Amino acid sequence: MNKKLVSLSLLFAAAAASFPAFAITGSITKNSAAPTIGILSNGTGPVGLTNFLINSSDSLSGTASKTKTLTLVRYNIAAYPSASSDLVQLCYYLPFQASPAKCVTVNSGASSTTPAFNSYELKSGVELQVRHTITGSAGTQAQPSSQESVTVEYSY
Repeated sequence: MNKKLVSLSLLFAAAAASFPAFAITGSITKNSAAPTIGILSNGTGPVGLTNFLINSSDSLSGTASKTKTLTLVRYNIAAYPSASSDLVQLCYYLPFQASPAKCVTVNSGASSTTPAFNSYELKSGVELQVRHTITGSAGTQAQPSSQESVTVEYSY
């Protein structure tokens, strides 16, 4: 009888260990107008920035203190149709930092996803930034085709 109890206990422990714990998931979407970029006399413009700051008010009630991990970033990037070229980067900033922890190149005018920031922490002060480095005709104003947005998916 004791051998059966021990065997059942070991079987139960092995089964419990083989099933992963279920994570709770969520997402936060941020939208912002892409900037108009003035082209200078040398045919380049200043870097056009769109910032998406994560605030404590973005979290679901009662989850602000829970450690969240990014699982995917969805993005919608504006195009600059009048620009000769547009190099676009999507960057992740650790909370309240001046320099990005990581940047990835994305396509101008694209709507897509990236797992590049997976496993980074998501908490108040984290920032995602879209950077446009464009060239074009001197003295013109490059207008964006649309708003820009990011959706960060996370688990905890």
